[in-house]
Amino acid sequence: MSLLIDRRRSISGFTLLELLIVLALIGIASGLVVASVDKLSSRIDERRWEDRTRHILLAFRAQAMSSGQTVSAVVSVSPSEIRQMGNGDRAMSMKLPSNFSFELSGNVRSAMPLTSTSFTLYFFPDGAMDGLSFDLISPSGMRHRFKLAKHTGRVLEGLGDASN
Repeated sequence: MSLLIDRRRSISGFTLLELLIVLALIGIASGLVVASVDKLSSRIDERRWEDRTRHILLAFRAQAMSSGQTVSAVVSVSPSEIRQMGNGDRAMSMKLPSNFSFELSGNVRSAMPLTSTSFTLYFFPDGAMDGLSFDLISPSGMRHRFKLAKHTGRVLEGLGDASN
């Protein structure tokens, strides 16, 4: 009879090895979740700065159209910022965090001196822009190109790798 009772006890519970395997699997799964959440948060941060850059460009265009005057803004590579020229205390500006950067794109770079670290964008009262483009480079190496459509005034965007 005692042999039958001992056998029931061993069948009804988990062994220590089974418990350790389950805990190890839970640890591995939680590590994967933390890594994917961290990657997601950095992508959200990239998207936020892309949106802010697009919004300030559209705000410059809207200001030019509503005021009836040409608005000019300087895109600086170092420090990475966009700031409106003139307009006193009401001038709009945006400065990127230190791990993000602006880079002049190919068509602008070829027209500028090699030592130039900034260029000027012009937004005209009829909604047109000067047709230049620049890149926002994220910490992960993604290149987000902003191209200002010359005649339509649209802000066109595209993604790429920073090695391009």
